[in-house]
Amino acid sequence: ARAFRDEVDVLRRLQQKRKQRQEQWEIDQQQREIRENAAIAAATQARDAFRNMAEEEQKVTQEEAARCCKEQADLLIRLAEEEHEQATKAYEAAQKRKDEVA
Repeated sequence: ARAFRDEVDVLRRLQQKRKQRQEQWEIDQQQREIRENAAIAAATQARDAFRNMAEEEQKVTQEEAARCCKEQADLLIRLAEEEHEQATKAYEAAQKRKDEVA
């Protein structure tokens, strides 16, 4: 009877150790999943931050390009106005000479 009780105790201890190992494996698995999810979340945040930064940079570049185009257009308008003014003066001078000759 004593040998039987000893054998039952050994089996209970083995069963308890197996249960502890199974619980530890489950805890380890949960921790791995948590770390994996955290890594995925961090990668997603980094990707989104990079995308936002790229979009902002593109927006700034487009705004700079638009500003440069507007400045060029303003310069061309001023140049055209000056040329028009000079052409008008030349025409008026030619008219005046024509009237003096006639």
